[in-house]
Amino acid sequence: MRVVLVGNFGLRKKGTISTRALPIARQLVKLGHQAILVIPPWDSPEDAGKSFLDGGVRVVQTALPGDGLAWPARLLWLTLRAVARERPDIIYAFKPYAVAGLLLLLYSFWRMLSGRSIRLALDLDDWEGSGGWASRREYSWWRRLAVDLMERACIQSADAITAASRELVTLAGRIRADGAAVYLPNCLENDAFPFKAGEQAAARKTLGLPEGPVLLAYSWFLEFDVERMARVFRAVLEQEPKAAALIVGAGERDESLRLQMMLASTGVTDRVRLAGWVPVSELPDYLSAATVAYYPLDDTLLNRAKCPMKLVDLLAAGCPVVADAVGQANEYIEDGVSGRLVPAGDEPAAVEALLEIIRRPELARRLGQAGRERIRSHFRWDHQRETIADLLCL
Repeated sequence: MRVVLVGNFGLRKKGTISTRALPIARQLVKLGHQAILVIPPWDSPEDAGKSFLDGGVRVVQTALPGDGLAWPARLLWLTLRAVARERPDIIYAFKPYAVAGLLLLLYSFWRMLSGRSIRLALDLDDWEGSGGWASRREYSWWRRLAVDLMERACIQSADAITAASRELVTLAGRIRADGAAVYLPNCLENDAFPFKAGEQAAARKTLGLPEGPVLLAYSWFLEFDVERMARVFRAVLEQEPKAAALIVGAGERDESLRLQMMLASTGVTDRVRLAGWVPVSELPDYLSAATVAYYPLDDTLLNRAKCPMKLVDLLAAGCPVVADAVGQANEYIEDGVSGRLVPAGDEPAAVEALLEIIRRPELARRLGQAGRERIRSHFRWDHQRETIADLLCL
C-alpha cells in the first residue's frame, strides 16, 4: 500500500512532523508498505524542493510560492500536486486545518464524486478549534470559526482517526460516535534514547553553568501563565542560594524572555540562563545538565487535549520532573514513582516538590531512572505498529 502522510510545516522547529508523523511513517515502512511524507516547509524555506530518504520513508518537501495575497492558495496547490503525483492508496493528514486539513476535505469531496476507494486518515495531536489553539492565539473571530468548522469537518470526513491524548479521543467522539478515534500517544522511536542521562557535571561544564542545582524550564511557554512559573522559580532560588535556573525554549511572543525579565527583577539575574530555542542536536547537554525540571500546565481544554513531546523528552533523558496533573502528564508520570505530579496551579506544592528533589539526590536519581524506564517500556513507536496497521486497514 502507498501511504502519503501530509503535514502543514517543515521538520525543523515544530515537533509534529519530526517527532510524530515521520516516526509513524517509519513504522509503516517496517510493516512493508510505502510511506511518503509530503510537507510544505514554509517555516524553513531553505528546505523547499528538497527530497530525501529517512528510514525508508521518502520525504518530499514541496516548492514554495512567492509572496502575494494568493500565497496560501498556491501553497495548497503545490502540496496537492505533490500528493497527487504519488497516487496514494491512503492519505494520512496530520492536523485538521490549513494545508493538511484542506487536502483531506478535498480528497473526501473528490472521492464522493469519482467513486474512488482511497482511504482517508486524520491525526489529532492538539485541539485546534474552540477552547483549543484557536482560542489561545490572537485570531480574529472569523478565523477562529473557520478553524473550528474545519476541525469538525475533518473529523467527520476521515475514515480513521489517531488521537495523541485520551481527551482528544473523547472530543472526537462527541463529533462522531462510531469509535473512529483511537488513542495513539506520542512515543520514543528507539530504545536507546540519545540524551545523556546522569552526565550532569560534563553537561554543565559544556554549557558554562555554575556548580550547584539546576532548575530547568523546557517548554513553548504557551501552556501556562508565565508569571506563575516565575513565582515558583523565584521561591526555589531564594531558598536554594546555590541553585541556578536554565530556560530552554522561546514561545511565540517571547514568553521565555518575559520569564527571564521577571526573575531578573527579583535580584537573581546572575543565576538565570536563557538558552532560547535549541536545535535537537544540542538538547542532550541542556536536559542532562538539569537537577530537576518544572513542567506546569494550566487546567484548560488545550492542555487536557495536548500530548506534550517535551515532557516525553525530559523523562526519557532521565531528568526528574515536577508537572501539573493535567491531561497526558497523568499518563506519562506515576506520582512519586517516575516523577512528581502536583495539582494544577498549586504553587506551594510545586515549590515543595522541586525543593525536595533538589535536596535529596537519591530521590532525584530514583525518579529520573524510573521516568526514563517508564517511557522506554510503555511509550515506544514500535509498540504501536500493529495499532497503526489495524487503524489504516493495512
